[in-house]
Amino acid sequence: MNTAAPAPPAATPRTRWHRLRVTEVRHLTADTVAVTLHVPADLRQDFTHRPGQHVIVRHRQGGGELRRCYSLCPPPYAPTTLRLVIGRGSPDGFGTYAATRLTPGDHLELSAPTGAFALPDLPGAHHVLLAGAPASPRWPRWPPTRCAGTRPAASPSSTRRAPPPTPCWPTNWPS
Repeated sequence: MNTAAPAPPAATPRTRWHRLRVTEVRHLTADTVAVTLHVPADLRQDFTHRPGQHVIVRHRQGGGELRRCYSLCPPPYAPTTLRLVIGRGSPDGFGTYAATRLTPGDHLELSAPTGAFALPDLPGAHHVLLAGAPASPRWPRWPPTRCAGTRPAASPSSTRRAPPPTPCWPTNWPS
């Protein structure tokens, strides 16, 4: 069966591209990097973001253009930081470029943050739905105060539980 590759994320004619400087490329795993970007003062309003939003990265190489969507993954200690976590995909894709050749001082073209995949900020118990690409960090998005007293739901497709990096819930639950 021959199927066509999915089309890249569409950018509307109104999409404005912003050239941002890479300030840090941190290797999280052999195939994943966290890329931190500097947002100049005149663009801070455009790049103010909320949980559940993403940006489109436009990368031009070899006469072609790649567009990829990445969730915004700021570290818990700096929630306003513009950081993307990028996984290596196909050998000719942007993830491979980011993991092997992207360095501080380079520039990337990004759209402003968009999207609204988030739960309302309500007081009380929070339930966590884990979703996203394998490279998306999951537990670091919630500080310990947000998950106190809650228990993670096991994924229906998996019977194993990943331990959190912080003690968000009691450790004496039965396995």
